[in-house]
This record gives sequence, C-alpha cells and structure tokens, in this order.
Amino acid sequence: MKKRILAAVLMSCALVAPGAAEAAAKPESDRIGIVLNGSKAAYEASYQPFIQADRVQVPVRYLFESFGAEVRYDASTGTVYADAGDMTLTVKTGSTSMTVDGRSVKLDSPATIRGGRMFVPIRAIGEALGANVGWNANTREVRVGSPIVRGSAVSPESLDADTAARARAMSAYETAVVALTAYYKGQTPSGFAVSPELAANWQAEQTYEKVWAQYGSVKEEQGRHVVELLMIGQDRNGALRTIGADVAEVTPMAESAGYALTGLGHLELPAPTGAASVWIGRGADSSIAPQNVTADMPAPIEQDGTLLLPAELLNRFGTVAVRSDGTYTLTLRDGSAKTLPASRSGGKAYISIEALTEAFDGLTIRDLQETIEYQVDWNEAARQVLIQIESNHPVG
Repeated sequence: MKKRILAAVLMSCALVAPGAAEAAAKPESDRIGIVLNGSKAAYEASYQPFIQADRVQVPVRYLFESFGAEVRYDASTGTVYADAGDMTLTVKTGSTSMTVDGRSVKLDSPATIRGGRMFVPIRAIGEALGANVGWNANTREVRVGSPIVRGSAVSPESLDADTAARARAMSAYETAVVALTAYYKGQTPSGFAVSPELAANWQAEQTYEKVWAQYGSVKEEQGRHVVELLMIGQDRNGALRTIGADVAEVTPMAESAGYALTGLGHLELPAPTGAASVWIGRGADSSIAPQNVTADMPAPIEQDGTLLLPAELLNRFGTVAVRSDGTYTLTLRDGSAKTLPASRSGGKAYISIEALTEAFDGLTIRDLQETIEYQVDWNEAARQVLIQIESNHPVG
C-alpha cells in the first residue's frame, strides 16, 4: 500500500492567493499557519510559508518530515532529496519541475531558497503525493490531512446479489456519497462495494443523526476516481457541524460491475469556537446540505442578553432597503415586505434574533412558480441559528 499524504481541498478555498503581495516582515495576524491533521503546528521561523507570484510557497523539508520521510539537502548542487520508503522526490533550486518516483511534476513557480530552506508551491506537494492541498485565504492557513487509508481491489464475485445490483447502478460520485454518509452515520458498510480492509476498520470517531455530502470535485487519476466532498453532520441535539473535507477513492470493478470504495481520507476542519453561527438549509425534507454562512459576514454578537445577527443576512432572502430611521425593509419574491428594527455596534448593523424569528418563522409566500416556507430555530446549547427554507413547485 503506497504511503501518501491526503490533503483534502477546502471547498471554499483556493490554491492561488489573488492579489497577494510578498512582505519582508509581517505582523502575527498576517503570518501563514500550517495545520496538520486538524492541529495547528508549531515550527521554526525559517519554515514560515509565504506568498510569491500569487502562489502559496510551503517548506519541503517540514511537510515531508512531518509524515515520516527522510529529507537531505545537497548544497553543492542545490538539490533536495526526500525518501518515504515507497516514494522518492528530487527537486533542485530554481527548477520549475521536480521528480517524483521517476516522473516529472511541473511547478507553478520555481523552487526557492529562503532562510536556508527550500520552498515550492503548495499545489506541487499535492500533485507529488497524489493528493490535493488546502489553502484557506480567510484564516491564512495551509491545511494538510492525515495519510489516506487504501484497501485492495474488489471482485464482483465477492458481492451478494443485492450489493452487486446497487453497485452496478451507482456512479463513482454516488458510490462515494453513499459510503461516506453511512460512515458518518455509524452504519455498517453495506449496500455498496468496499475493500475488505476498509470494511474491517469501519468506524468514524464521531457519528451523526443526519449527514449531508456537499459536492466538491471528481477527477480521474491512475485508473481510479478521486471524489472530494465537504461533509456536514447534525447530532442528536440538533447541533450542526462541518465534519471535514473528505476524499473517497473509487475504483471501477471488472466486467463493468460498477465501482468500489478502495480509499478513504479525511482533513479535520476547525472545531466550533463557541461563538454563535448562522446556518441556512434549503430543500424539502432537509435534502440539501445546510450551509454555515457566518464566515461570509460579520459574526453574530450578544448585547444586553440578546443575540444580534448581521443585517447582511437579509440580502439572502430578498431586496433590502435601509430607511431614514435606520430600520430595514425587506421585499420578498411575492412582493410582500417586512420591516425589521436594527441596531448598530462597531459601525455595523444588526437584527435581533427575536425580530428575525417574528418576521420569518412559519412564514409562507407564494408566487407563480413556487411556494416558499420559512422556519427559524435557535439552538441555544449549540449556539446556532438554523433558517430552513423549503420550496414546493405548484402542480398544473
């Protein structure tokens, strides 16, 4: 089983940092962090990632040694050699490519020496190791996940009739979604084809009552499909959480018998901080993954014991106008309007949870195309607001 790093893509992040400028010295808030397996890593200043030519540059030695590789540098030739036992890598200072297991991997920008350390673009680390790597522009963090767990190929003859029929009917993407949903619900690995090695260790650290898979990407790589998904879970107390960015490797079975799950990897995302968050769910029967919209707007705050939500939230439901008295008027799709009082703090406008609940909880609007129903729930224990929006298309 080939040892590789899994670094699943964060769905809301990019590998390129548009418009970023390199700085010789940066305050603490501007520095780039490295997160390994969900934990922020401590490292020497000489390993500090930086941005150059709009590309995030990461330290070769630090990342490879963190996952057990031996790394040495030949100063006479300016070349770094990395050996992980079943993978070797060679990269030379100033080169626009590096060699991995005898094959050439192109670099977005040349390998660079800074502070006595070699740096390469973050994308190259993922391509070299057959994985993807995450750059979170909001938190300025490079995120690297745990080693991917791979199993053997699955023979169609080993499947029972029901599993064989289901496997034949599912695409690679559907196989990944069904498998990861079962994994995080704590269900047995049945109803889909899976490597026996993965089935024997089929246990998530935490399971959830409801699980959603949010689409990331599907790509073909060395005869298998690599499916990247953002997994969302809701526990028994109704608390929502972004579980992590997961990668499922799905391999075609012989005789066009469908696909089997042969690899699983997980990138832990930051745990909830205790601050209030706002989630929006869409679709009848909660069929579409709820989205945490807190990162896209000012954080909710508390004032005199009242939870205040950013007024920007209203833009997601209709057309907003601010009146001269500071109140907000929201015009909905059916032409009806809601007026909500607002308060200001730190130069930003906020709407109280009570005002939002009064305006939307149980509201139904109708237009020529559909009926839309709203529900607002405040989970005080989880400190989460869930706004559920269900659309029903009229018949006839």
